Amino acid sequence: MLPAPKILIIGQGIAGTVVSFMLSQQQIEHDVIDNSNPSSSSQIAAGIVHPITGRRLAIAPQYNVALHEAKLFYQEMSKQLGNTFFEQKIYSKYMPM
Repeated sequence: MLPAPKILIIGQGIAGTVVSFMLSQQQIEHDVIDNSNPSSSSQIAAGIVHPITGRRLAIAPQYNVALHEAKLFYQEMSKQLGNTFFEQKIYSKYMPM
């Protein structure tokens, strides 16, 4: 049987970091390369989870499910790495929690 190929992740923005973390949790060998672009969307938006989408500025379908899963993921990541990666801020009483 051939060994599993090593995985290469191109870019360590939010998505690349999450994939790398998940692969590490499964003890899958991988490398991450990144060009450290200071104007990347991960640097600019800083991982904002926003419920509003589209031209009609409607709440995104399944937003509450996605937010719940994000909270669980970042809580686990925080526990494993000993740092805080998710902070919820509510700016309107009409925004879902």
